[in-house]
Amino acid sequence: MLIEVDIRSYWRAGTGGGEVGGIDALCAVDHDGLPYLPGKHLKGLLRDALNQAISFGHVNPEATKVLFGERGFENSAGDLIPFSRAGKGCLRVDSAHLSAADRWTIIGAAERDKLIPQLFRTIQSTAIDENSGAAKAESLRLEQVAVPLRLEFEVTGPSGDWEQSLKAALPLIRAVGQKRTRGLGRAVLRCRS
Repeated sequence: MLIEVDIRSYWRAGTGGGEVGGIDALCAVDHDGLPYLPGKHLKGLLRDALNQAISFGHVNPEATKVLFGERGFENSAGDLIPFSRAGKGCLRVDSAHLSAADRWTIIGAAERDKLIPQLFRTIQSTAIDENSGAAKAESLRLEQVAVPLRLEFEVTGPSGDWEQSLKAALPLIRAVGQKRTRGLGRAVLRCRS
């Protein structure tokens, strides 16, 4: 099943790293220097959307367990006990990248070194003191974001009706990447196959 991610605002899948004396948060990039969304992030979004679809009564309640496996459970001390290998889900979710045609347009171009930086912007943010309403001292952050793009990724699994369950859940994903609850990564996901 091929899924398209039409990202309609600045977005970032972070690396957890930054530059010394420069940008505090960098975008994840692939081996060609192009931004992408990791499969692990997408799998989590799909799982959450499927759980929402189940709560709305649109999907079989067992779908999450079958497709994504059983979540861990907390013991009496409150420690998370991970699920066993036997409880692992049956879906494989690849990372989302630019389509092959779009990748070739960028990395095959003679001016590739000028095109790739155009896929990124730097935005600023700062923490605000709740009491005074003023910016907190030394709280200015520079963050790298990617421009709106269309990415695609493959989801594979065993034969069955799991594709219908995921198709029902896709419209419930409204944003991708980091800070999606703060306006970054607005997106529309749709099945292409």
